[in-house]
Amino acid sequence: MKVTYKMSFADYKAGYRMYRRGTFFLRYDQLIWPTVTILCFIVFTIFRHQSQISQQVAGLFFCSLWFTIGLPVLRTFNAYRGYRASLQNGRLSLETTTEIADEQIVDVTPGICELIYSWSSIKGFGQDDKITLFRTSGAHFLFFPTSSLNADQRVELNELVLRHGIRRWS
Repeated sequence: MKVTYKMSFADYKAGYRMYRRGTFFLRYDQLIWPTVTILCFIVFTIFRHQSQISQQVAGLFFCSLWFTIGLPVLRTFNAYRGYRASLQNGRLSLETTTEIADEQIVDVTPGICELIYSWSSIKGFGQDDKITLFRTSGAHFLFFPTSSLNADQRVELNELVLRHGIRRWS
């Protein structure tokens, strides 16, 4: 199966969000840090007359507040930076082709690079109406717009993922 597409920033952001949904901590850090911030504020308010406890809680409060505000900003910046890096050497005007076979996945951007992934290097798979994503070894991922697949290709892709025992998330 061959999929040819041009990546937009909206597609890239959807891929980045899909990648985050497949990782436990990245999925729940939007809840963890605000909760820690609120709890620290409550503890600081209750123990403000006890200087040692209030100093320790104040430090944790400011760190968690930074994470609550800083992580979403950093995520947006990283998504934009990754998208800009993917546009190097004129990629914006080039179509990328991803060929998915029973042996391997080959991602080709003409004149720039050719990446080959074996199925054993694929650690997870996610698909929704916007994006289809393969999480590879390490913190890397390969994705393309789901709209570039027709119905038969979606069925074939799901069968390949099942056949190779890849963990799914949505």
